[in-house]
Amino acid sequence: MAEDIKIDEVQQVKDAAYITVVLADGSLGKIAKVDLVELIRINMATATNEYKGLMGTSDLKNLSGLISDNNNINADNLPNGFYRYHQENYNEYNYPAAHGCILTIITDSVGFQLCAEAWPQNFYIRQLWDFWSDWKKI
Repeated sequence: MAEDIKIDEVQQVKDAAYITVVLADGSLGKIAKVDLVELIRINMATATNEYKGLMGTSDLKNLSGLISDNNNINADNLPNGFYRYHQENYNEYNYPAAHGCILTIITDSVGFQLCAEAWPQNFYIRQLWDFWSDWKKI
């Protein structure tokens, strides 16, 4: 049998098949990683603008990233993805035009956005390197 090890002396790992857990009666148990993930899904609330939770399955149809003018989301804060938007006050929210589609690809501090204006038909691009550059018409 293995020797007892203090919890602060246990090896730290990045991946494992099982995770040690404390049961309701105080004894130790183990749970498979996939089962733990499912427990988290069941018990974590759905994400909202105010709360960082999980995306609900009913939101899968919205993965195209529709942003309407009443959402007022700043283009500087768009996560990676492809979005259709309508923003009458587009300058206030850092869009190059009032209507269009925008592709955002970023890493921690580097990336770019490509925007296709709906009408008139124009393309704009800008890059991120620590901060967003101005939009350039291409």
